[in-house]
Amino acid sequence: MKNRVSLLILTICLLLIPYTAYALSTEQAKEPIATDELCTLTLTYASAEVTLPSLAVDIYRVASVSTDFRYALESAFEETALTVNGIQTQREWNTVRTTLDSFIAARGIEPPATASTVANGRATFTDLATGLYYVAPQTVTVDGFRYYFASTLIALPDLKEDGTWNYQVSATPKPDVRPPSSSDLEYRVLKLWQGDDEE
Repeated sequence: MKNRVSLLILTICLLLIPYTAYALSTEQAKEPIATDELCTLTLTYASAEVTLPSLAVDIYRVASVSTDFRYALESAFEETALTVNGIQTQREWNTVRTTLDSFIAARGIEPPATASTVANGRATFTDLATGLYYVAPQTVTVDGFRYYFASTLIALPDLKEDGTWNYQVSATPKPDVRPPSSSDLEYRVLKLWQGDDEE
């Protein structure tokens, strides 16, 4: 029972943080990474029963990866001097993400790949080189509700539970949903005089 409660708490915590796919340790891997293997990344943007079509998604390859799971920053991001090897905590990954947020915005770096979500809220990128990818933050409004998606770091490939590498990666970024503000609402003001009926 104690283990089940701990697992439930861990699951809830994971749902509250932006999705970041990465291997916790190379010791878990039973095989080297096939660095010449092309990857597919499928991102699903949804919230509860609401899917979000026609949402533009930008991705950047931040670092390449070696067969023994060592990252090397791409030339466009070397100036950040980020450490992307040996990271163990979500706080460390958040530091990397926020640095990339600022760097890409300040430098005006254009995304090398862009895709739009289809009716089911999915955006698919194919023929991607292995490495570490940054998914730019997205915002969309549906029925007055604003859906904010934080930037995300995703490793291609990611490590499966059996210690083998998965080159067909799927992720579902979690949104921050905000209701319409007062400035977004329309009000109808009707003045009734005594004895009048509302039409």
